[in-house]
Amino acid sequence: MKSSCSRMPFRHPIVFTLFVVLLALFIGFSGTVVCAQTFMVTTTSDDVPGSLRAAIASADSYDDVISFDVTGTITLSSQLEISNGMTIQGPGPDLLAISGNDACRVFYVETVESVDISGLSIVSGDVGSSGHGGGMYNRQSSPTVTNCTFRDNSAISGGGMYNNYASPTVRNCTFSLNSATTYGGGMSNTDESSPEVTNCTFFGNKALEGGGMYNLNFSSIVTNCTFNENTARDGGGMYNICSSPLIINCTFSGNSALNAGGGMYNYNSSPIVTNCTYIDNSSNHGSGMHNSSSSPTVTNCTFSSNTASGGGGMDNSSSSSPTVTDCTFSSNRADYGGGMCNRDSSPTVTNCTFFGNEAMDSYGGGMYNYGSSPTVTNCTFFGN
Repeated sequence: MKSSCSRMPFRHPIVFTLFVVLLALFIGFSGTVVCAQTFMVTTTSDDVPGSLRAAIASADSYDDVISFDVTGTITLSSQLEISNGMTIQGPGPDLLAISGNDACRVFYVETVESVDISGLSIVSGDVGSSGHGGGMYNRQSSPTVTNCTFRDNSAISGGGMYNNYASPTVRNCTFSLNSATTYGGGMSNTDESSPEVTNCTFFGNKALEGGGMYNLNFSSIVTNCTFNENTARDGGGMYNICSSPLIINCTFSGNSALNAGGGMYNYNSSPIVTNCTYIDNSSNHGSGMHNSSSSPTVTNCTFSSNTASGGGGMDNSSSSSPTVTDCTFSSNRADYGGGMCNRDSSPTVTNCTFFGNEAMDSYGGGMYNYGSSPTVTNCTFFGN
């Protein structure tokens, strides 16, 4: 009789081979397990142990978290570069500021990995007259930025934030008093960038084009945002060129443009604008919205108390063909076209109300048409 102890543990060679493979995989993976780490910033000094710069250099995974045991202002000697995934959790923008000291950019983010930044003020970033993104430059990356304030940053474009081949998610942030010598005082989106911007405020920013926001060659999604008292030559609140942004539930108030588009300027663009309000904006042409060679779709919007030389509420020129539906134009003023001015354009205007708009003499308090044949259906004009 044979002893049972002499039997092989695996009598079938396939089962034995599978066991060996699984054991090898287990040993291999167990040797490469990466554990999330938390790095605590314990000083407001720059580039020393316990600093934010040191924490960023140590973090190498999205699961790694950088937290703060300090408040006040961290003044940088050079920009903070992020090339790995990580999470930076600040104590709140009113408690902690990261400052470029008017000498350098604050954040430069270039990574395909996930980056989360929240609860910070990003201030006084400055890259001079030749750089982009004074506060933050996102290149080929899609960070999530939440509950942050971008203030007093400056650049040639994208004073507060510059996105280049980048699609960040920006929520509950404030962009105030940022400036750009060319495009996008608050934010500039170029070269296939498509950020999602939600519940944000753009206040007091300035640029040559797009005081609050500038969109080029792609489509942003902007929801529940306020553009207030931004200034530019064109597009005080927002400038869109060759773009089709989706703009929902936004307010454009008190913005100004020296030339056109106090609230919004569209050039060769087809934005979809829904449930938005344009109030108390000013410019030479199209204080609420100016369209040049553009075909925006504007639905359920209000244009009120805007003032211009031509087109107080909306100005359409250069073969523009906007579709305007269920909108109200009230108490706007202009030399011609208090509510709407159409010059060599073909707008389609449906179910709209024009009330209490003013213009010079007989130059169209409600609507003025020059070389244009608008399609106007079921609209009401009174008190103009």
